[in-house]
Amino acid sequence: MPFELKLSEKTVILEWGTYSMKRFCEFKNLTISKFIEWLSTGDYSMGDIVMIFQAAAEHGSKGKAMFTDFEVCEWIDERNAATGEFMAYIINKTVSNVSNTIKGEDEEKKTLV
Repeated sequence: MPFELKLSEKTVILEWGTYSMKRFCEFKNLTISKFIEWLSTGDYSMGDIVMIFQAAAEHGSKGKAMFTDFEVCEWIDERNAATGEFMAYIINKTVSNVSNTIKGEDEEKKTLV
């Protein structure tokens, strides 16, 4: 389920999944394990937050739109309170995705034995 960032003139769909995680890891030059480690620290720069919004907005547009730093900063300025909610959404989605991946790998191992 996507995160809807409701702005005064439009709603931006922010989606967190494989594509957005890939894009953010590319922006930051992180491996998946380094991304999960980074996410768990809670030590995010403003640039990190802008990049994570950009990756999620690209995903929400199905890769059809790119958003500038300026556009994303304007969204954050307008809906500053939504930043914490959005980061919680990302953490929950990441934990859920990683848990499902591990569960799937465990089930696959059982069928191979």
